[in-house]
Amino acid sequence: MRTTSAVLFTILMGAPLAASAHGDTENPKNHKHEAAPPAGHDTSKDHAHKAPHGGTVASSGNYHLELVRVDGGVELYLLDAAEKTLPPAAMTDARLTVQAGGKKTEVAMAPKEDRMAGTLDASGAWVAVLTAKLDGKPITVRFKTKPAKP
Repeated sequence: MRTTSAVLFTILMGAPLAASAHGDTENPKNHKHEAAPPAGHDTSKDHAHKAPHGGTVASSGNYHLELVRVDGGVELYLLDAAEKTLPPAAMTDARLTVQAGGKKTEVAMAPKEDRMAGTLDASGAWVAVLTAKLDGKPITVRFKTKPAKP
């Protein structure tokens, strides 16, 4: 089982993920929308998405997800196509697998007010893979974060 988990993690961390629809976090201008965007959301040319909470934005289907580093943890906001925060009720079974400094950490995410939150002690830059159910459908989204600003 441990070998299977390690292989799966390696595959998820190293490969672009089809389920992240247009969540190219290294080049947020390089993506396409799967569904009709809201009024004023111009998809005719490359564009980046704002991070309303100061985090890293990726996408899955019609949603955007924002991963935010906070003291002693991490927060995940569910956003609509216009980057408006949505209640986290549509997301279940959320778990982050974080690779930082050669160490892998599993973080269970739980609803907290208008977001999901989990405990994490990791500094520097790291990569995280979110697995969850969104509107009952399994999703996998990859985030690459930068070191927190002092």
